[in-house]
Amino acid sequence: MDGDPPRRTGKTTLSDDELILLDALFAHGAPRGSLKKEDMDRYELSYEHGLVGEALENALRRLEEEKIVRTVPGESGGPYLELTEEGGKLWEEE
Repeated sequence: MDGDPPRRTGKTTLSDDELILLDALFAHGAPRGSLKKEDMDRYELSYEHGLVGEALENALRRLEEEKIVRTVPGESGGPYLELTEEGGKLWEEE
């Protein structure tokens, strides 16, 4: 992936990487394990986040703590992340 993410409004405190995670989750949510940098091509975005390992886990934890995303059971029983109503509003502001 070599495209640039869309321009931002800067109206939220989300980092660029966090916003890219929300881009991936916006339409349908996603299995937690599928949000690794190397797996982002599955979301058909022309850009990817730069988070790896602990940095990705910390970002996802922060998004959950701030009630921007939530974990729900996935179809396969594994953790599945989706935007909350508040997360959707933040995504729309950007």
